[in-house]
Amino acid sequence: VNALLAALPPGSIPAFPNTPPRPTSATAPFGAFFSLDGIHPSAVTHKAIANALIQTINGYFGTSLQAIP
Repeated sequence: VNALLAALPPGSIPAFPNTPPRPTSATAPFGAFFSLDGIHPSAVTHKAIANALIQTINGYFGTSLQAIP
C-alpha cells in the first residue's frame, strides 16, 4: 500500500461515483485529494507528493530542501 494514500484520513476520498447535485458546482465531490473530474490528483495531492519527495531527497542526500507550505 502506498504510504501517502494509507496516511489519508478515513473517508477523505468518497466512493466513485459521487457526483454532486450540480456537476458544475465548485464543491469538491471527490474530496480534497482528487480534482472535480474524480480522476486526476488535486493541488493538495501534488503538494503532498512533492513534500514526500523532498523529505526522501533530504534524508538520502543530506540536503535541506524546504517543504512546500
